[in-house]
Amino acid sequence: ESYVATDGAGLTARCNITVVVQDVEYPQIDCPNSVEQSAEPNLCSAVTSWRTVSVRDNCPGAGLPQRLDNGPANHTRLPVGSNFSVAYSVVDAANLTAWCRFPVAVVDEQAPTVVCPANMSVNTSAADVCGAVVWYAAPTVTDNCGVASTVVSRGPGNGTVFGLGDTPVELTVTDTSGLRATCTFTVHVEDHTPPRLLCPSNRTLLLEGEACSRPFSYTVPVAQDACPGSSTVRTRGLGPGGEYSVGETLEEYQATDGSGNRASCAFTVTVYDNTRPTLECPANRTVPSAAGVCGRNVTYPAPTAGDNCAVAVQGSSEALGSGSFFRVGTHHERYSVQDVQGNAASCTLTVTVVDAEPPHIQCNVSTVWADNAAGMCGAVVAYPAPAVATDNCGTVQVALGSGRGSGQMFGVGRQVESYAA
Repeated sequence: ESYVATDGAGLTARCNITVVVQDVEYPQIDCPNSVEQSAEPNLCSAVTSWRTVSVRDNCPGAGLPQRLDNGPANHTRLPVGSNFSVAYSVVDAANLTAWCRFPVAVVDEQAPTVVCPANMSVNTSAADVCGAVVWYAAPTVTDNCGVASTVVSRGPGNGTVFGLGDTPVELTVTDTSGLRATCTFTVHVEDHTPPRLLCPSNRTLLLEGEACSRPFSYTVPVAQDACPGSSTVRTRGLGPGGEYSVGETLEEYQATDGSGNRASCAFTVTVYDNTRPTLECPANRTVPSAAGVCGRNVTYPAPTAGDNCAVAVQGSSEALGSGSFFRVGTHHERYSVQDVQGNAASCTLTVTVVDAEPPHIQCNVSTVWADNAAGMCGAVVAYPAPAVATDNCGTVQVALGSGRGSGQMFGVGRQVESYAA
């Protein structure tokens, strides 16, 4: 404010008064109360959109620009789960500032999708379980953000035992936002596992005494099966307490379970006869040779054989046999016998043929005459081979028994030359 004073001489003077009006009124700014935006389909995010922040002031003039002080700008893509505090401010010409703040969140409202594995048909997996340990494929799960868990909400879990028949399984999927989806499939279990049937081990028995068979008892095998309804029958053999003959007998059993599956087992009962047969030879024989021959035909009774079961083979192993010609000397007639199990026995009789016939000898000359040598009281006398000898048993040796022998000096007189065969 300017004031002027003028005097009579026309002279003037001035003074000024400054009036200052201060703007002490803050501007006003208006933000949204809150912004909650759903994620876009099949995406785990959304582009934010909120109304424009409005401002006003008591003093007109240049526009009041708003300023983003905190948080994302409008029309920004934000992920699900984002929670931001957005703050705006405005400053007026008097440098007065006003603020506003509001929350911004992106939420997931799209539930997951789940596709269960196809219905399954499996067989029992073990003889001791009336069912099957089932492993099924993981379900096909999709979600715009992510899956937090997949659980079995009804039925047995994966890798556990499912009983015979149909069992429904329900799977529930929960995403990271807590939204859920379910699916169901069926597991059908059939019993194709045969029962277990364990027979006794093979048995070997020996006959007792003079019997040709023996009784034998054993525990009848019983079928073992995880499911009820099994039965066991004998299909071959004599059964416990049967009288088992020499040789091998097959005992066979068959088991059938409640689903018609079958199993069988077998074992053998073998009876051995280790009792040797008996064989008795006739008494030893000593006989003279027949006239003119070096031996004779000898007969004797046949050996007597016996066995608790049956004799399979009877014969001579080292024998000429009764009625055969036996040469002079000692002969061992060995007989053997074998039963059906191969047990053997033998006996031996001795046949001795004695040469009771002496050899025959004949001198070629009976008397040899010789004149004394001149001037000697004797003579050297040679005579032919002195004797011919024969025998029923072959070659005979002739030897000078007494005398000088052919070609020797003999004194005058009678002298006897004796030869022996």
